[in-house]
Amino acid sequence: TIDGSGDFMKGLMPKQSSSNEMMDDMGCDCCNLTRTQRLYGFIGCLVLGYVLYFLSSITLFVGESDTKVQNFAVLYCLGSFTALGATCFLAGPKAQCKKMWKPTRRVACAVWLVLLVGVAAAGIAGAPAGLVLVLLIIQGCAAVWYSASYIPYGRKFIMNVLTGPCK
Repeated sequence: TIDGSGDFMKGLMPKQSSSNEMMDDMGCDCCNLTRTQRLYGFIGCLVLGYVLYFLSSITLFVGESDTKVQNFAVLYCLGSFTALGATCFLAGPKAQCKKMWKPTRRVACAVWLVLLVGVAAAGIAGAPAGLVLVLLIIQGCAAVWYSASYIPYGRKFIMNVLTGPCK
C-alpha cells in the first residue's frame, strides 16, 4: 500500500534499524521523512521529470525554428536531472551516489553526466542544432549503457544485439 504500512514500501527502500542510522545512510541530518513521504517525493520528482521530457518533445513542434532544438535540449536535461534526483528519495543521496560510482559503472556514469551537462550547456549557449542533436544522441547512448549496468547481463545483451549481425 502507499501509506507506508505495507510490504510494497519495505521492498523499495533500504532496511533501517534506527532513525540515526537512516540519517547516516542518507548522508544528511535533515532527512526526517517517513517512508510515505519519501515515496511521494520519488513519485513527484519522477512525474515532474517525465513532464519535462514531454514538454521538451513539444518544443520541437512549436516555437521559433531557430530555438527548437536548444529548448528541447534544456528541458530534456532538466527532466533527466529531476528523474535522477527522484531515486535519492528511495535510496538516499549517499547510497545513490555509491551505486552510481561503483567501479562497474563509474566510466559510464561519468560520460553520461558530462554529456548531460554538455547538452544543457550547448542548448543554453545556443549552439547549432546539429551539434546539440549529435550530443543528444551520444548522451542517449551513454544513458542506455549506464542503465544497462543495473540489469544483470544488460551490457552483454546490448553487445550481442549490436555485434550479432557482424558474426
